[in-house]
Amino acid sequence: MKNTDYRKKTLEVLPHKKGAEHPQWKGEKIKYVALHIWLRNNFKKSGVCEFCKEGGKKTAWANKTGEYKRDITDFIELCYKCHWHYDRENNFKHRYENETKNITTRKDS
Repeated sequence: MKNTDYRKKTLEVLPHKKGAEHPQWKGEKIKYVALHIWLRNNFKKSGVCEFCKEGGKKTAWANKTGEYKRDITDFIELCYKCHWHYDRENNFKHRYENETKNITTRKDS
């Protein structure tokens, strides 16, 4: 049986659950990386920085409050340069850095 056939049959038997219906849903206890995946999957970016108003640049979702809530109104779309300045001006230390600081790499061992 081909992989695609297996996938179709599995999806027929086990319907794909999204959001709060999914067994691994974390709600407001979401972590940094998962929150950014949620943003990418649920909200389309315009490609225009909300600060410098330049279009055609790569943009990212920047957190407004540092609380990392599952709420689109707590994010703004900024180009990488403005995002970097915004985080430093507001003394935001990314939760991602805190989540991964205890992970050892081959260089560390």
